[in-house]
Amino acid sequence: MIVNQSKRFVVSLFAILSIFFGFPGMSHAADTMGDFGVKPILPDNQIDKAIGYFDLLVTPSQEQTIGVTISNSADNARCFDLSINPAVTSDGGTIDYGQEKPRLDETLPFDVRDVLLLSEKEIEVPAKSSIDVPIQVKVPASSFAGRVLAGIHVSPKTDDPDTADKKEGTQIKNRIAYNLAVVLQESRDAVEPDLKLLSEDVSAVNAKPAVQLLFQNPAPTIISKLVFTSKISYEGQPYIDNTSNEFLVAPNSNFHLNLDLAGDKAKAGEYQADISAKSGDGHEWHFTQKFTIAKEKAEEVNKNSVFAVEEKAFPWMNVVLITLALILIVFLVIFWLHRKKKKEDTLK
Repeated sequence: MIVNQSKRFVVSLFAILSIFFGFPGMSHAADTMGDFGVKPILPDNQIDKAIGYFDLLVTPSQEQTIGVTISNSADNARCFDLSINPAVTSDGGTIDYGQEKPRLDETLPFDVRDVLLLSEKEIEVPAKSSIDVPIQVKVPASSFAGRVLAGIHVSPKTDDPDTADKKEGTQIKNRIAYNLAVVLQESRDAVEPDLKLLSEDVSAVNAKPAVQLLFQNPAPTIISKLVFTSKISYEGQPYIDNTSNEFLVAPNSNFHLNLDLAGDKAKAGEYQADISAKSGDGHEWHFTQKFTIAKEKAEEVNKNSVFAVEEKAFPWMNVVLITLALILIVFLVIFWLHRKKKKEDTLK
């Protein structure tokens, strides 16, 4: 009987612990947002009709209408959101056509959202059919050199896109979207690429402290296969030695080169950056820059990084020790009660 009570107590104890500490159950949810397509309706001023995006040769003040075909192969009608997004360079080193609120560079000749005008920003496509969506093009009167890039972003509409699927506190999104590129140019003349280092700092990137360098491509041309070789010294001593993956840089854009501190906290003090960059077509740039990180800045970065999480981490070791101590006390009490009962039985 005492053994059974002991078993029931242990089971109850772990049941209480699991409730108290809230060990979560596994859950999974996903949207199935496929079964649609987007393709361009290429106009006469398309430079290359063999490619699957818009590459338009335009003139100042030109107006025309282009269009895209949205197809829905699902068994039910579907609604789609449409937007025009300026092309930017992501910090991951790709040209990004999907940002609705991008960080635009000051060297852009114009905001492409004022030039490519959607007739509709939301459209319903019947089941097993397609619809053509017109887009008006109004080229600015002032001429521009090189290329201006944009993306036509098409995504299935959901009732609540910010809370896609929720179950037991778990949220998983798997939304499919299409980004169809648009290139505008008034001349096919080559433009010389350029690269500038705008600023240096430390920051928490994906919750990890990093040296963050802000670069700019002020030229209206794409820089492809751009590789950075970075050497960072701290207080006169070698600190970071890094070779980046290849970057594909959009015209007239800026982006961060993030250099991970390899597990270190951000540190206040004197830094020096020695950066070489080389593009796939052989253009090279070199930058040497000293910069200072204040104590307050380093502390702020660390508070927003994994180090703050580690400092505030739940004391699991203490919980384990306390739990073992409680179990030991319970078994000692059970043992004492057992001895007492046995003694009483002997005296009868």
